[in-house]
Amino acid sequence: MASVSTDRRPLLAARRPGRWLDVAVPLSGLLALVAMVVGGELYAPTSVGANPAQPGERLLGHLAVDVERAGPSAALDLLAALGMLVFAAVLWDRLRAAQGPQWPAALAGGGAVAAALFMVDLARTNLAAGVAVDAGDAATAGVLITSGWEAARLVLPATAAMMLGTAVAGARGAVPRWFAWLSGAGGLGAVAAMVVLALPAGLAPSIPAGLLAMLGLGWTLPAGAVLAVLAARGPVAATTATTP
Repeated sequence: MASVSTDRRPLLAARRPGRWLDVAVPLSGLLALVAMVVGGELYAPTSVGANPAQPGERLLGHLAVDVERAGPSAALDLLAALGMLVFAAVLWDRLRAAQGPQWPAALAGGGAVAAALFMVDLARTNLAAGVAVDAGDAATAGVLITSGWEAARLVLPATAAMMLGTAVAGARGAVPRWFAWLSGAGGLGAVAAMVVLALPAGLAPSIPAGLLAMLGLGWTLPAGAVLAVLAARGPVAATTATTP
C-alpha cells in the first residue's frame, strides 16, 4: 500500500519565519471596518441633513458642510477596500483547505471582493460630492444623496456570499462548526433582507440601510478572529489517501 498526499500546499515547519504575519493578516477585516466607519464619520453626503427635495442652493449648502473632509474620508474608504481585499485572500485561502469542491471558498472570497468594491463606491460618492459642491451642481448633488440613502443595502449580496460560503466550507471542516452555524444564520438573514426589498413596503426606511450594511460587514470581526486563531495553530494538516 502506497501513501499519496493530496494536500495542495506543502507542510511548513511549526516555527517558520513570518509566522506572526499569518496571524495578523486575518485581522485586515477589522482594519477595513474601522477605516470605513471613521471615513463615514469624517464626511458622508447622506449624513449632513440634506434632502434631495430641498432647493438647489440649500442642498449644496448642506453638502458643503465639512466638504474639505471629503478627500480624507475617501482615502479611508479606499484603505478599507484594500483591507477587505486582503481579507478576501485570507478567507479564500483558509476555506479551500476544506475537503470536497472548492466553490464555497470561491463564493466567500468573491463576496469579500464585492464588499471591497462597495467601499470603493463610498469613496467615489464622497469625491463626487466634493466636485458637485465646487461646481455648484445641485442636480448631481441630489442624485448622490438619493442613491446614497439606500446604497448600503447593495452590500447585502456580498455579505450573504461571504457568510454562506463560509458556512458550507465550515461544515466540511474548514472552520469550527459553531462558526459555520453562525455564518449560515447570518447569510440567511442577509438573503431575507434582500427578499424584503421585493415587498410593497420594501423600500420604506423601517430598517436603516446603513444598519443592514454594518450588521453584515460586522461578521468580518469574528471571522478575522477565528482565522487568526486557526493560523496560530499552524498550517492545515495534510490529508492522505491510500492506493494499492
